[in-house]
Amino acid sequence: MPVPRQMTAHTLEAPKGWPSPHAVDYSAPFDATDLATLRAAGNEVYAGRCVSVQSDGALKYGVTGRQMPLFVWQNSDDPDVENPSGSLATDPHAWAAVAPTGVMNCLVAAGAYELATTEFVSTLAYVPNELLYAATGTTNATSGVLTNAGIGGAAWPAIAAVGVVSRGRTAAGVVGAQTIYPATGNNSHRVAEIFFWPTYLPGMNGLAEPTWA
Repeated sequence: MPVPRQMTAHTLEAPKGWPSPHAVDYSAPFDATDLATLRAAGNEVYAGRCVSVQSDGALKYGVTGRQMPLFVWQNSDDPDVENPSGSLATDPHAWAAVAPTGVMNCLVAAGAYELATTEFVSTLAYVPNELLYAATGTTNATSGVLTNAGIGGAAWPAIAAVGVVSRGRTAAGVVGAQTIYPATGNNSHRVAEIFFWPTYLPGMNGLAEPTWA
């Protein structure tokens, strides 16, 4: 049996703006191949991470090019996403599946809200109005995780940005072997999080000025 994960360890919150007539959400399954890769390493798709929808309609970690940023509400193993159901016809104790298709709900960066996520690089300092980025891939430590350091040394407009810091925070401090986060940077569950306004700032690499008549 795997080690239980605290339900508050990975979260996305919307302190301002949700729900409202301006809120925009999107539902889709996560890419099956990438999900299998994450699970082989003992991980799941975690709530609060940044994803984008692909041409086949599936979600993947991170944003590149002109993809629209999406922010995941649920973990991929939450019971309302998928669960290990059995056959009620043969097992009276089987768990009746709620959403066996694995569809996950996301908030779209085009919505009018402020978000807060636990999925960011907490060793960096953040100040209001800094741009945030999210790397693609299936590496649990960095994929879909927000950072103000750019991706591979690049920053907007060369690459896509996914948000703007709304409330600053200092870097995590370390005392001995224990990481101590500033109290003002923790949520109600004492888990570090970053506040930001999601935004759509596509990368400009590869775009050429149109020829005007």
